[in-house]
Amino acid sequence: MRNNSRNESRLDTKSMLTVMFGMNPIVALEAVTEQFLDISINTAQRKARLNELPFATFRLGESQKSPWFVYIDDLAGYIDQQRALAQIAHTRANT
Repeated sequence: MRNNSRNESRLDTKSMLTVMFGMNPIVALEAVTEQFLDISINTAQRKARLNELPFATFRLGESQKSPWFVYIDDLAGYIDQQRALAQIAHTRANT
């Protein structure tokens, strides 16, 4: 039996999000807002309309009342980018 290192056994961000939100490739903006953004859903929807969120959002319907969604790859990319920036800042502060 082979011993896996910690890094080999860890799930990547996309896999963790898939587990968290189910096997769907898209997530409702409302769920993302509750979990990851420190803004109200109304603010998130306004920012989505103006393309001011740090990741792409979209609607599946033509109606302005259609809910907003986030593609799970885009959310994972944003989280990974923020983590990388935090690691750089941490390294600089501690060298």
